[in-house]
Amino acid sequence: MGSRLSRWIGCLMLITVAVMILGITGDAGAKDKEPASTDTSNYSVTVSSTFVQVPVTVVDGDGKPVANLTAGDFTLLDNGDEQKVTSFETVDLGAETAREAVRATPAARRNVIFLFDLTFTTLSGLLRAQEAVLEALDSELGAADLAGVATFSAKSGLRFLVTLTSDRNQLRGAVGGLGLDKADRLTDQLGLVYSLMSPAQALTGGEKKAAVTEALREQLSSIAQAGGRNDEARYEADVSSLTDALVAIAAGLDPVAGRKHVILLSSGFSDRLLSGDTSMEAMRTEAVAREEGEVWEADSNRTFGSSTLKRRLSMALEAIQKSDVVVDTVDTAGLRAGGAIGAAQAASMAVGSKAGAGSVSESVAESTGPAEGKASLSLIARDTGGTFHQNSNDLKKPLADISAATRYVYVLGYQPSEQEGPGEYHKLKVKLNDRKMEPAHRAGYFEPRPYEQLAPIARQLSAASFLTSSPVREDLAVKVLAQPFKQAGDKALVPVILEAANAFTTKTGEDTAVALELFGYATTPEGAVADFFNQNLGFDLTKLPPQLKGAGLRYYGVFQLPAGTYTLRFLLRNARTGHSGLLAEELVVPSFGAKDPVVLAPLFLDPETPWVLARNPNATAPNLFPFWLTGSPYIPAAGPQFDRGVKKNVCVVSYNLQDAVKAGTLNVTGQVVGPDGNPAKDPTVTLKGKDVAEDSPDQVRFVFELATAEAVSGRYELRVTVEDQSTGTKYERSAPFLIR
Repeated sequence: MGSRLSRWIGCLMLITVAVMILGITGDAGAKDKEPASTDTSNYSVTVSSTFVQVPVTVVDGDGKPVANLTAGDFTLLDNGDEQKVTSFETVDLGAETAREAVRATPAARRNVIFLFDLTFTTLSGLLRAQEAVLEALDSELGAADLAGVATFSAKSGLRFLVTLTSDRNQLRGAVGGLGLDKADRLTDQLGLVYSLMSPAQALTGGEKKAAVTEALREQLSSIAQAGGRNDEARYEADVSSLTDALVAIAAGLDPVAGRKHVILLSSGFSDRLLSGDTSMEAMRTEAVAREEGEVWEADSNRTFGSSTLKRRLSMALEAIQKSDVVVDTVDTAGLRAGGAIGAAQAASMAVGSKAGAGSVSESVAESTGPAEGKASLSLIARDTGGTFHQNSNDLKKPLADISAATRYVYVLGYQPSEQEGPGEYHKLKVKLNDRKMEPAHRAGYFEPRPYEQLAPIARQLSAASFLTSSPVREDLAVKVLAQPFKQAGDKALVPVILEAANAFTTKTGEDTAVALELFGYATTPEGAVADFFNQNLGFDLTKLPPQLKGAGLRYYGVFQLPAGTYTLRFLLRNARTGHSGLLAEELVVPSFGAKDPVVLAPLFLDPETPWVLARNPNATAPNLFPFWLTGSPYIPAAGPQFDRGVKKNVCVVSYNLQDAVKAGTLNVTGQVVGPDGNPAKDPTVTLKGKDVAEDSPDQVRFVFELATAEAVSGRYELRVTVEDQSTGTKYERSAPFLIR
């Protein structure tokens, strides 16, 4: 064992030295804070320089969704000019096949963000909204929908708990643990994972509800105290922060394909900021002050509303609409106390006076009285094409309304007759031949800007959506090898070898410094994340040794997964240019504890090809590296390719076949299938021997030699058959390879 450990350490040191020579820096957990922005022209949409897709939903005169329309029913205008629709897709988001349909046509997808407002909200309303959203996630969110959870507070700004994901477990965890501090949470840079295991998820029933209630009580009290003084300027600044948060979400969602909805759960801000104090007493005071020349006593903002805020809000709502984001607002408070300030900041008056922190929380929780804030919620919804929901404890209705009205999505594709330049806005108009029907579609789109001009929140949301839903993308040529191996415990070790031959090359040539972002997720058929890893990598290519000039990236990471079927999704992205490689692989993890024989796919040993090596910091322990043969470690190729005339060693790993090996009843053969689909005479494959693992006697490795000789160039497949002749049981496994 000691010699094996020393060989492992030597292998690890070799990788570490390569990393140090190249000046690689890695960050497996840091997150950027997303600044609010009111300029959505910096954000691209799902449109190329020559092709635009416009998702359209249609309702009849009774507000019911309309199905079975054709391309001939629509007329599409871009900046007033009629366009020729060159592609037309119909997607039924209520069908069982919706998930597969939106992966093929991402523009048809629904994206929903639940935004919990912690500043202009009472504790009781917030808890009621939390409970209702948890119910809605199970009953109203469609199988093909992506959803996210975010919070806003004047103290902390906008914070995403989960970005766009199909994983209902992550959404429930984020909503159910609202307000709880997750200091020990695993950090997912894309925000797709709230927590795989957290204290909040461990709590159940009354314990969890009490913990969440207390956490939210403390947060609202802290927010109220952070407000400091009870003055209109501070309150107006907090309202501006809320509008900035909405614009930031809209800007972040702009590059995301599909329809975008934000459900704002809030009690709204003071109506007086919009309409002013129109009471007779206020009007009389204003008039008297002006007549007597006491202009310092006159306050037009107090009487007519804040002109600055109204102008800012108008610009913000226009920007939100241009980003194709619909905001549905939900009054979480119902009937509550009025006044010039909101409930949370009204409570702040008690801070530092006779009332203590407990009284602050009590005030926040129990405010009641005349309606206040409804006008602001109504305005936000109306000017973004959404609906204002009020005086109802059934908060599932907004989501149900969205699902019903947008069930049938028609995706109109066209090539614009004119391009005006990056960041320029195009107005869209869709008409129906039947005037009794009403189409709903985005107001327009921005021509794409360079990736480096995207804000962090836009990069994060677009990557999350892209990784969750989109097909293969090959700006970067990504190859992946992932196989399950037996280990102690109830989970299998799934090592991942990711290769990208052109990771360090751009259209302008080889950069001297390259920053890469790598994301990997293992999801169940239901879309739940079972495990993940991600990392930021920085490379100084001026320190590249001569033998690695022109080499690509080879990366090592691991998943740990219980028995089952998974989709493995990987995204490698250049952090500066946005060039990406996206790949999805299906994986079946067997139940190693069942003692049934298991045979894995062939692994091509690749000691010759030069690669820039990097590894995930959570995959450095010796027990997390299963690639051993005759006592020495090796790294298999993810996309094996080589020149003809060479010989390659191939390893096939098996479990629970040791008895058949001892009895001599096992027949192991290999065959190569050529580019034409028929057995090939060249290359040839020969079984060289077998190797039994030192620390795992139930693992037997079979070693083959592949000789290419004079084989023609092309794609081949190595097929290995393992047959137990005593039982007649046969196992067939294969792996592709390329001869250059």
